[in-house]
Amino acid sequence: MEKNDRTSYIENLDDPSRLREIYLGLAPEGRKEMVTGLASVRDERAGICFIALLAGETDKELQKLIRKALFRLKTVGIRVEEPRPAGEPALKAIEDKKEHKAFMSNYDQENTRIVILAFEVKKNYYIFVNAMLHLYDGLTDLKLAPLARSEFEAIIAEYRDATDRLSVLVEISPAYAACLIGEGEALSHRHEEDVRQIKQFALNLKTGVQRPRDLYELQIPDDITPLPVSEVLSDDLFHSFSLAWDTMEADKEVLASATGSNILLPPQVMTEKLETFLTELIETEPLKAKLPFLTRLIEDYAYIYYLSGRYDSFMTLMELLKHEKGPRGALAFFISKTLESKENRAEPRQELIVNPYE
Repeated sequence: MEKNDRTSYIENLDDPSRLREIYLGLAPEGRKEMVTGLASVRDERAGICFIALLAGETDKELQKLIRKALFRLKTVGIRVEEPRPAGEPALKAIEDKKEHKAFMSNYDQENTRIVILAFEVKKNYYIFVNAMLHLYDGLTDLKLAPLARSEFEAIIAEYRDATDRLSVLVEISPAYAACLIGEGEALSHRHEEDVRQIKQFALNLKTGVQRPRDLYELQIPDDITPLPVSEVLSDDLFHSFSLAWDTMEADKEVLASATGSNILLPPQVMTEKLETFLTELIETEPLKAKLPFLTRLIEDYAYIYYLSGRYDSFMTLMELLKHEKGPRGALAFFISKTLESKENRAEPRQELIVNPYE
């Protein structure tokens, strides 16, 4: 291959016809080198170019090499149009769209949740992605495996059987699930290569909620009235959410000292003392650092309410998030709840990460 041809497959990715002309003008070794170079490109353009090269190739070894490269693209979730048999009419039947699935749980007592993705690679077969995410630590565990539809449905049924009034598993937009896994990896940096492939595949997902900002554009019926914020934040969905920080025990003593005076104070004064204490506490580290994480939790829980048809709770949380001091108010609510709580926490839920090979 001439030096200018070595880069031609990169320069002509958007022009498969030109790339095919260059390819057909090469000797077998040059063709093999071009196929190998093109295999390093991981997007739909590479698949389109491979199909163009395959249509003019008669050498069986090179055909095999190209088909192998196409298969590798499919296995990482890149959409590849199947080669059209010779003589097939241009107006062929519309191919059914691939069916992709995704699910998300709420957080448990350890501030972990699961996000499940299933990318359909061929009819009734998926690439199964099972991610465990920690609110602060990000992506802590990730399992990927090929699964038949029946196996995937059995796993989802098992998860749902394990849910109760305090835990949920809702079906979400696959694009949003990929976004959540990407957010988690940005915190943990534990599964970079697998997540890179997941994100690459997700580039083809153009429908449904894509990013947290899309939640603010979701439409609900006009006659919905929001609920009180305290009522929603006290809902079962938030029950297992736990807030902890290094100075928590010391802050409990400070709060008791500030509000536990022997002198009987009017309720309004007690409320003002508590509000002042919480306002100052929120601005200290590490509580201030928890604010972005709590904001994302509330966004995701709003999405759960929306998907569950609980539009009044969804509306409450979205209005809270849009208010300049709304997230801080939510943080103050959970700080107060934590400092005043004397309940023993329930036993942790069952292990949430699934090994598809077991």
